[in-house]
Amino acid sequence: MENLESNAAQPQKWLVLIGIDFYMPGGDRHDAAGNSLSFGSLNGCVQDVRSVEEYFKTQLKVDPSHIVALTSTKSKPGSKLPVQEEPRYWPTYENIVNLLKKVTKEAKTGDLVYIHYSGHGARVKTSYPNLKGVGGYDEAIAPHNIGCGGQYLRDVELAILLDAMVKKGLILTVVLDCCHSGGATRDGNTAVARGIDGVDETVSHDQRRQPIPVPPGLTESLKKSYRSIDRELWWDPQGYELIAACRLHEKANEDLIEGQWHGVLTYHLLLFLKSGGLNLTHGMLHRRLQVQITQDWNGQQTPVFSGKSNRYFFGSEEAGSFHTHTVKKVEGNTLILDAGKAHGVMVNSEYAIYPWNELHFSDSSKRPKARVTKVFELDSTAKLEFPAPDVKIEPGFQALPLKSLVLKLAVKLFPGTSTPTGKGLFNKLEEELRRNAQDSPVQLISDSESTAKYHIGVDFSNNFTLLDTSNEPISNFPQSTNPKQFLHNLRHLARYEMFRELKNLSEPDSLKEKYFFEIEGFDPATCGATHSVRDKSSIAIKFTNKTGVPLNITIFNFQSSLWCIEKVFPPPGLEYETVLNNDYKECEFEMLLSENWSPLSPDQIDCFKVFITQDPTSFSALELPELGPNGARLEPGSTRGENDLDALLAELDVGDRKARLARSSQARRLWATSEVEVRTVPDESHITLSEGHFTDEDHREISSENHVTDYDNKATPGEDFNSRNEESHNSRGNNPQKSFNPWPHVVFPLFFLFLSFCLLFCGFNSG
Repeated sequence: MENLESNAAQPQKWLVLIGIDFYMPGGDRHDAAGNSLSFGSLNGCVQDVRSVEEYFKTQLKVDPSHIVALTSTKSKPGSKLPVQEEPRYWPTYENIVNLLKKVTKEAKTGDLVYIHYSGHGARVKTSYPNLKGVGGYDEAIAPHNIGCGGQYLRDVELAILLDAMVKKGLILTVVLDCCHSGGATRDGNTAVARGIDGVDETVSHDQRRQPIPVPPGLTESLKKSYRSIDRELWWDPQGYELIAACRLHEKANEDLIEGQWHGVLTYHLLLFLKSGGLNLTHGMLHRRLQVQITQDWNGQQTPVFSGKSNRYFFGSEEAGSFHTHTVKKVEGNTLILDAGKAHGVMVNSEYAIYPWNELHFSDSSKRPKARVTKVFELDSTAKLEFPAPDVKIEPGFQALPLKSLVLKLAVKLFPGTSTPTGKGLFNKLEEELRRNAQDSPVQLISDSESTAKYHIGVDFSNNFTLLDTSNEPISNFPQSTNPKQFLHNLRHLARYEMFRELKNLSEPDSLKEKYFFEIEGFDPATCGATHSVRDKSSIAIKFTNKTGVPLNITIFNFQSSLWCIEKVFPPPGLEYETVLNNDYKECEFEMLLSENWSPLSPDQIDCFKVFITQDPTSFSALELPELGPNGARLEPGSTRGENDLDALLAELDVGDRKARLARSSQARRLWATSEVEVRTVPDESHITLSEGHFTDEDHREISSENHVTDYDNKATPGEDFNSRNEESHNSRGNNPQKSFNPWPHVVFPLFFLFLSFCLLFCGFNSG
């Protein structure tokens, strides 16, 4: 480490490697019952980091002077030292911290830093009660002397050290091949878990030395990260990419592979890096790792990734983003895909199959094609229809949606004008609708058919306008004089509504009673009702798991005021967050009125919807961008976004879905959804009697579905607001509410008075 240097001409590459095979014996650590915790020695951790070092030196050309390894190998018989390495290279708490600080100091902005840890992980009583509470726990890395006077490197400390690197502008990749908690030798197998049995409740040793202090600017963000009783900060990286060996409740294993011990994660990571080429993104690697390791270990170890999935591995550049499904298993000409009913996949959906490391999805005509034949809860079976003889499809390959069957959004034309221009526009729109009828999620129906949810009109300025069933304009839906643009906007609306309604219609009631999704401060019995809060107030949304098994959750915000769908939990880069049994996750949001809000604006309603699964599942393709004033971006000749999203649209036919679900016996592959709605209303500064918007009585009328809470002032449920135009309220949030408009009551009488005056004046002049 003495000769660390950076070349200012181009980014330098740095390697920090920590591998611990030998753990020094000792009895310092105990669980809550006083039982001694054993940190058994491991076999493949030093081999892991040496293999990583060799790959980075030979393939990625990392300067040996920028590579430092802290390792612990059991000493040979007759040695005076407990380990073979020199003390300055022992993986102690002090050496690890000092090494990370030194790299931070000597590396330059833009340099690439790779950190790899192979060893024991542990769950310990927190040293940061001000962040996690007195009963909180830390996830920690266990140095080689942890059992005889050593100190844990805790998740908060690691986060602080890595945050310093990010703030300096270093491009950081972290790999943790260790357990988060618990571990034991697998019966009947050579594999060993990299963790300890139990939770370390010992605090006396670590209290003798103060942990790394939290910088003032980082305190608030860390507090928000620990709103759960079981939240790991190293799963919530800020500004870097992280690959972890397993989920919170799982074990990270090492095994005897081809005659040598390896960490399962490290072995496969290097295997895929070598076979996949240099231009791999983190997302590609994670998908390949997840498919292979989950399959090999029967779902008992699932690698986790967080960060920018489209960033190149150990690089600063980013690739384009594409939503594809993954081939989980191959049986002859039959493929098992990682998407099912929960994702809206249907029988006869078509896919083009690409290699796992493919970045460019052009010319799908030359790719093998597969058609879905069976759909289960979280996966589906597809049959190869046009196999390519020279392509061997393997687990981890990507399935690009080509054609998906979707429920149509029914619309009717409402000729609100008799002008020739208006009729001509209607003819053009009708032509576009009929020409795209087969592949479009928008269906044009006649007046004689069943009621359509939306009507389409043309205003006096020759703009296409979206109308409700009463032929009233929906003010926040963008108008357009271009039929193609307006149809593109309707496609966006169709996707929004179908995702909004996506649910498991056969979810048993017994399951619904064992998880809770609620706004903290409200009675859970009101879950599903629309709750109102003031502008700039904060709310806390909480998910509690009482099902008896770990669940994975993803929370989306459906904003009807912007017609967009945004993933709001977990943080960017994570596909889902695991909630253990009897655990909860909580996230806080500040509710803000849109910048262009006015008393005449539709009600601003946010629907927070959680997707719940037992198996790891990605719902990333549900996200939709805002539908701005100019509408959805129209790119001639491009259908990429449509295909990505169409793969998730569901056929919401109750009877048919129930029949298919009844035939499926995948009881453990459960999925479910739950939701809460929040209406954001103006604070006192926005409300005036002159606007004709609220009255004093409005502040005192209580509606069971329309609580208003001032969270900033710690108000309790019960402080109320009157719902505006209650008859138009739609708790599903699909039709924006129409606020009471005072202007017609003033303008129309004045207009008729003016018209009468004009008629009298004309009559007087003619007389």
